[in-house]
Amino acid sequence: MQVRTIEAKKRDTNKKAKHLLEKNVLPAVIYGPDIESTPIELDLVEIRKFINSVAETTPFEIKVNGESHHAFLKSIQRHKVKDSLIHLDFFVPAKGHRMEVNIPLKFEGEPVGIEKGGKFHVIHNEIPVSILPKDIIDEIIVDISGMDIDDHILIKDLKIPESFRLRLEEDEAVAILEHPKLMAEAEVSEEGVEVETIKEQEGSEEETSEK
Repeated sequence: MQVRTIEAKKRDTNKKAKHLLEKNVLPAVIYGPDIESTPIELDLVEIRKFINSVAETTPFEIKVNGESHHAFLKSIQRHKVKDSLIHLDFFVPAKGHRMEVNIPLKFEGEPVGIEKGGKFHVIHNEIPVSILPKDIIDEIIVDISGMDIDDHILIKDLKIPESFRLRLEEDEAVAILEHPKLMAEAEVSEEGVEVETIKEQEGSEEETSEK
């Protein structure tokens, strides 16, 4: 997995964020159980180049005044109107301690059941796991090309590294290829419940008016 290296400087908190952003300086903070929370400043132009392609599983090496920290991006703050970057939070995990993160699932292939009218439905786009920072991966590839009508993929069907501790049951489904007939019946059933409810309400009103 590619580690992104960022050069940073300790930030003077007396300087207003607005003034820093005007000079293409992005305010941020780096914190963790083994380090003191430290305000830092980053090159806004450089951060913009990759910020849309990183996730919470992307490892960073942040160099603050020559001292390196292995961190993960925990939150991104954007301007409510302009949607521009205004602040980043980086977390430095304790060495040897597990982190709880969500690993994205990447579904590849075209299910054979699609040609029969089936509809591919994703239940989980990512799975929560407990993991050591050194074992974090970008994503888990899921081959769905062999899925036919009514087939489903469970957590236990995924190729998950042994070092991962799952936070979902192994029999939990992550995706299913739904049967077109069942989908149609479900839609009819929902409409029937709605009509029946209205009729019951109408009947109740008529009884009330008769009394």
